[in-house]
Amino acid sequence: MATQKMVIRGMKQPVDGEKVGHALRQVWGIQEVALNFHDGEVTVKYDEQAASPQDFQQAIVDCGFDTTVE
Repeated sequence: MATQKMVIRGMKQPVDGEKVGHALRQVWGIQEVALNFHDGEVTVKYDEQAASPQDFQQAIVDCGFDTTVE
């Protein structure tokens, strides 16, 4: 199990965080999503054999937000 922290730019409302959280939970291999709406950060625990940070970034971009991996 691996952990990845990312910064998400553009989240302005709680519903934005819900949208991102839902999209990330749909990515195969993600076990846990911890979202901090106020700081614009998300921490993802995942199976590195099934998913990669690029998969998470794409899910976030598909929601209409920009992200960087820390």
